[in-house]
Amino acid sequence: MEKKKAFIIPFPQHGHINPMLSMTRELVQNHHFDVTFYGLEDRREAIQSTGATYREFKHFNMNKHLDMPDIIDIFKYQLKVSHQELPCLFEDCIREQPDVIIYDFMSLHGKFLLNLVRKKKCLKRPIGVCFTPTFAIKPGVFPTSKEWSEVMGLNFWSIFRFIWLFVLQITLSAKFRLNIWNTMKFFAETDDLNLIGISPEFQPKREFFGNELKFVGHSASDTMRKAKVISDEKLREFLDSTDVLNPSFDPGRKKEKILIFASLGTVFNDFKSVFDKILESFSLFESENPSLESRLVVSVGHKVFEQYKDFKMQKNVLISPHVPQINVLEKASLFITHCGMGSTNEAIHFAVPVICIPMAADQPFTKNIIVVSRYINNNFIL
Repeated sequence: MEKKKAFIIPFPQHGHINPMLSMTRELVQNHHFDVTFYGLEDRREAIQSTGATYREFKHFNMNKHLDMPDIIDIFKYQLKVSHQELPCLFEDCIREQPDVIIYDFMSLHGKFLLNLVRKKKCLKRPIGVCFTPTFAIKPGVFPTSKEWSEVMGLNFWSIFRFIWLFVLQITLSAKFRLNIWNTMKFFAETDDLNLIGISPEFQPKREFFGNELKFVGHSASDTMRKAKVISDEKLREFLDSTDVLNPSFDPGRKKEKILIFASLGTVFNDFKSVFDKILESFSLFESENPSLESRLVVSVGHKVFEQYKDFKMQKNVLISPHVPQINVLEKASLFITHCGMGSTNEAIHFAVPVICIPMAADQPFTKNIIVVSRYINNNFIL
């Protein structure tokens, strides 16, 4: 039987690529798809582990653009990069003619590509699949104009940023003859199939969304993302000697060993002051809970880790540029998180209580939903 061809075109950041890996493996192993997954070098190994063919974006450089505080900056960057990236992607489509193009909801270049291919009547019309690893968006319903303003920090000067975004969109659309003029409206459009990587109960104002959305729940594979070998000796010792906290334990009977995990993700982890507060709070927690033998693991990213090189760590504290999150959450009794949807889904999956420190993007929305719903047994948030 002839294999069908699929292109997967994500927004090239960990939190957008990781939730698509399980779906990719399913297409390759159980549905006989020949999958080409675009990405950057830092996710090559993870992408190849699914059985897909890894193909590198030629013009994205996320290392130079980690500090993009909101969606306008992200869209501006993609519009600029798309001038160079779209012709390369379009050539691949002409040569290989995929049956399906799957793109992340933040992947404007993926949506532009689909529009470009569909304009060419000589090419096979591919099925478009939009994968959203966070909340579904519907203009005027969620987020509301007020919620957008609060999250994006809109002010008088924002109008000039939107004008510049409009200019960039017109320039790109004119170059490739696309009938797309409003980036924000285009961003919210649905496609042939629309997969939402959260539970429907987690979607704000779910009753106002139609059946065009398919809620598939948590989609990041534990087995695929779990590290088979823990190279950090101290982390390995922490995990091997830690018990999952029993909520009915008797402090007078034994000294319970617990693990606290803190991470602000891979994009918004450039705030040493936040990590300093976490370390300070942990010291206070220890002094007030002598019945617990506590360990703290803090994942700070490479840039902040350099600033902690001369920091004198306690024996029960590990500060690392990166840790295998799945391995740690399996043993964690508390998760201090930025409320990225990937991290939140994983906390829910492993039933780990959380302390929320939302930084930007969809994180304040996630925090609000957690607070309102008390999603796990009324004890999910502290």
